[in-house]
Amino acid sequence: MKLEDWTVSVSENGRRDYLYGYFECPEEFELAEDEKVIDMSEWTAEDYITIFSNICEDNNAHGMAGHITRDLLEALTVANIDCTVSGSGTIFAKNFVSNYIEAARWNR
Repeated sequence: MKLEDWTVSVSENGRRDYLYGYFECPEEFELAEDEKVIDMSEWTAEDYITIFSNICEDNNAHGMAGHITRDLLEALTVANIDCTVSGSGTIFAKNFVSNYIEAARWNR
């Protein structure tokens, strides 16, 4: 399971859904009328961290999955670090997630 295998969709009310394998078989997914798929360049820190948590679960790192979403995202938020699309928190999350997945050899 690779980071690139994930897709983020956003509805008009701001709800985000995380879809695994969307680009391989988009007809298997039913997006709502007000929902659109966004490019990876539009992901936020929360998107990277949520997807990484799912990848941890898939690789049987269940305890770590909870810490990722609870502790890492909370630390960025409490530290008042910008986690918007091009914010420093998102840059950190993207690099952390990408480097961890590669180091753990989960990207195969």
